[in-house]
Amino acid sequence: MKAPEDRPETDVCAIPAPSADPMADGRLPDRSDDERFMAAAIDKVLVLDFGSQYTQLIARRVREHHVYSEIWPCTRSVEEIRQFAPKAIILSGGPSSVHEAGSPTIDPAVFTLGVPVLGICYGLQLMAHLLGGRVVPWP
Repeated sequence: MKAPEDRPETDVCAIPAPSADPMADGRLPDRSDDERFMAAAIDKVLVLDFGSQYTQLIARRVREHHVYSEIWPCTRSVEEIRQFAPKAIILSGGPSSVHEAGSPTIDPAVFTLGVPVLGICYGLQLMAHLLGGRVVPWP
């Protein structure tokens, strides 16, 4: 094996400087027509984030089953969700309670999109609350 000083300069790997973050302004980068076609042509699960520390883990577990998933903030509109055309929606957990003023919510029309919806922790509370169930605080 050559000593480091004997190696040609082409063996040196340069790490490029990080590029500007395309999501720094809070907007998703524009998709090309090819990307839009691919996103429409595959089965995908949408994870709506309510602030859970496990949201990334939830999406990863879905991907481990060879299903494409994306994480979106819970503030996205029903029309955006409809255009994304997920095969299922997961409402993540979060630190809020449906009993707190100003807790995050979604448009109940999400439940009329004709796809299964799984609520985890706060997502389940919110689903029950929006669909007419009763969420009772623990005594």
